[in-house]
Amino acid sequence: MLFSLTRYLTQKVPDIKIIWDPILRTSSGFTFHTSLSLPDHFLRQLFLITPNTEELHQLFGENLCISDLQKLCKKYQFHLLWKGGHNAEEISVDRLIGPDTLHCFPVERSIYQKHGTGCILSAAITAYLARGISLVEACRKAQVYVSRFMDSNDSLLGYHLPVPLKNIPLPSTLRLQYITDYKEGWTIGEQVEAVCQGGIRWIQLRMKKNSKAEILQTGRLIKEICQYYNALFIVNDQVEIARQLDADGVHLGLEDMNPEEARKILGPDKIIGATCNTMEDIRLRAIQKVDYIGLGPFRYTTTKQKLSPVLGVEGYQKILHTMSREGISIPVFAIGGIQDADFIPLLQTGIQGIALSGLIKNSPDIKQKVREIRKELESI
Repeated sequence: MLFSLTRYLTQKVPDIKIIWDPILRTSSGFTFHTSLSLPDHFLRQLFLITPNTEELHQLFGENLCISDLQKLCKKYQFHLLWKGGHNAEEISVDRLIGPDTLHCFPVERSIYQKHGTGCILSAAITAYLARGISLVEACRKAQVYVSRFMDSNDSLLGYHLPVPLKNIPLPSTLRLQYITDYKEGWTIGEQVEAVCQGGIRWIQLRMKKNSKAEILQTGRLIKEICQYYNALFIVNDQVEIARQLDADGVHLGLEDMNPEEARKILGPDKIIGATCNTMEDIRLRAIQKVDYIGLGPFRYTTTKQKLSPVLGVEGYQKILHTMSREGISIPVFAIGGIQDADFIPLLQTGIQGIALSGLIKNSPDIKQKVREIRKELESI
């Protein structure tokens, strides 16, 4: 029946892309096939196969390495997504294997179990391909969709959480970014709720001393808050966490991942920001095609470790003048120890806006402080 169906489909639509999720045994233990011989003509009709490890071994044999699987892909001209949910690795890794390519998609394992995740994954890939998205991006996005499904509740049956229609602002339209930090008596979520109520529409989640599990847990909450207020949500440093959260982007420090590599992992539609301290840094970031620059520090700050030399207003003036002369037009945001009296002289240098943490965080009334800052910035 399966072989007849694929033959019928390829006859009717010669350029059809057939995705086969080889469900040989259900998660409840029911076995569909004790043995399955796959004819060559059937394999050549497939675009993508999505087996887990057990299914992969049953279909093609055990002790196969990546190069063996690439040879299979080349022979039959299909792609193979080797799902990592059943592997023994601490982090689940899906591997998309082609005749000459290999893409890996790591994801933190959910604390919950769900039925039907393989079916959901292949269906999500199909839906993304139908929208014209490339296979690599479709697999990446589908994995994020399944992760959200698995984390949706603690039962075996998950919720299909809707993917929100994004109408978020871009860095080039914003003047103010808030960077989270520890505040005694306040959770990160309470901070973000307050600054969003005050009118900030750009949040950077920075949790330097926390585990990945803690950042993911907090990140899910922050993402919900940002979606409610239509705010931009980016993650500091952690590219893989940004991908798993499906955040709007990531901010990378001078010693973090190359922005071009981050772009490959997150996809072309995500925002990549980067720290700079010198004009040489900015020239490099221009080559790397980042979406905005966090230029600093303006002065000494206690909220950031490994502080680079402070710039002051004169440093910003020189760098912005050189950028203009060299035709580099990336939006620049000042960062580092900025106080209320600094807003006017900083904005007069030609920067796009400012990124704040301590000035807002240390205020007894965060929401009111944000409103005062926004009012002052709008008057300049």
